[in-house]
Amino acid sequence: CLNFCGIDSEKCFNNSASYLSSWLQVLKKDMNFIISASSKAQKRFDAFIGKKESEEIPEQEEEVVTA
Repeated sequence: CLNFCGIDSEKCFNNSASYLSSWLQVLKKDMNFIISASSKAQKRFDAFIGKKESEEIPEQEEEVVTA
């Protein structure tokens, strides 16, 4: 499919593999990186759309069912 579009699929594959490999190295060094990065991204997105902290939807508590 990529060749049909004029994209060198082997080069694209190698670039993708290198990209994923670099992220795996980061995650192996710091397992909490993804949590920290996603939290920062969410805060920046909220600021971008003008959402205030007071507008956050509270998390719902899970109902515990006992048998």
